[in-house]
Amino acid sequence: MKKELDFFYIGDSYGGNQDWCLDHMMQLGGCGAITACDCSIYFKLRMGEEKAYPGKLTEAMFPEG
Repeated sequence: MKKELDFFYIGDSYGGNQDWCLDHMMQLGGCGAITACDCSIYFKLRMGEEKAYPGKLTEAMFPEG
């Protein structure tokens, strides 16, 4: 039996992408930070944890994939 999370897309991308970061060091080693942000967004969208991401999520916040 296969179980998958009901994850979210940002544009055409499955979650965030460290290549979108403007800082070169984040592009090289920002995978942990991007994953933490993705988790916060997931917990708010799918688990109802409002404090995980205190801001309002809108499509305008996400870059085109």
